[in-house]
Amino acid sequence: MKPDETKTVFLSLLGLPAQAVDQATIPIPPLPAAQLWAAFKRFAVLPLDALQQGFIFESGIFPAQGDTQQFVMTFRRYFFLAFDDDLDTFFQLCFETCLVYAADEAFRPWSIWFQVEVETDLIQAVDEFIRRVEEQHDLWQLVTQHEPVDAYIFQ
Repeated sequence: MKPDETKTVFLSLLGLPAQAVDQATIPIPPLPAAQLWAAFKRFAVLPLDALQQGFIFESGIFPAQGDTQQFVMTFRRYFFLAFDDDLDTFFQLCFETCLVYAADEAFRPWSIWFQVEVETDLIQAVDEFIRRVEEQHDLWQLVTQHEPVDAYIFQ
């Protein structure tokens, strides 16, 4: 998969039409967490034309203070590419999919962030990432008891 195809590929894994893929942020229907996670797991194992890559899971209430707080759960795949005019210099891009829930006190203890880098073996890194995300049993139980209010993909 080429880096500029990530949004189109992910939308197809969700069974959604490729829409506004030239936009940085694309709103998607607020799907159940398990459905979005299943698509991300299939997306994560697809080979990507990039130099270095990894995965990040993040959840928590944002913003930390003020404004309207929401609980956000994000699955992110990041990667590095060389500049066309300087192959020794790299820039980072990331693809993320995010579910947004109305803030609820039950979500407060679930501020989590972790990263898994792809050292040499993509499948091994994906397996570790999946294991670490899925071992958050209490969080998964919580998000299945609440309906997301918003969802999007971003690159």
